[in-house]
Amino acid sequence: MADNMLKLNDDKTDVIFFHSKHSKRTIHLPSLRMGNDVIPPSSSVRNLGVLFDSYLSMENHINLISRSCYNQLHIIGRICPSLNEEVTKSLVHSLVTSCLDYCNALLNGTSCSSIKRLQRVQNTAARIITRTRRYEHITPVLRDLHWLPIHRRIDYKLILHVFRILNDQSPSYMSDLVKRYCQLGHYGPKVIFLYSFLILKKSHMEIVLLVLQ
Repeated sequence: MADNMLKLNDDKTDVIFFHSKHSKRTIHLPSLRMGNDVIPPSSSVRNLGVLFDSYLSMENHINLISRSCYNQLHIIGRICPSLNEEVTKSLVHSLVTSCLDYCNALLNGTSCSSIKRLQRVQNTAARIITRTRRYEHITPVLRDLHWLPIHRRIDYKLILHVFRILNDQSPSYMSDLVKRYCQLGHYGPKVIFLYSFLILKKSHMEIVLLVLQ
């Protein structure tokens, strides 16, 4: 840090221990001493605007996203009668959709109930833009807007990361996650790209492989 002329701020430093929610062992978490300050473990920390909890369930982050988006949608909804559809769409994209898409690859593997909460946010945004009533079916509206549902947006972000890695458009700390090997088959050699990433489950955490052929 000294080489980059940076200084660590003890007062703003947090420490967190990640562990399984279903672990039966009693975990004794020590405090961290930095300089003259003793930093106790936190249940959640923020990094680049993303909230991580000790179980990596991303529930705190989803709560933050939902609350922020609904606040913005409430404001947009109040002025919506004075706006046309294009202006409303621009506001939703800049204030809501950007929030839903920010670092959404980290939400891969979170519980279906959590993803549904974000989907309800997107549905509300679509209703405000198109003036669709609450009890009308929302799927055709999303299709007309050319909006992918939340779980597909997460998949798209992961695939986009892999595409950039394979085309040397990502930094080394991302490209190091990809391993390539050649597999012999009936129709000649076939190159398979394995991309390891963290997927979160309700009961445990596991590493899975995304295979692109």
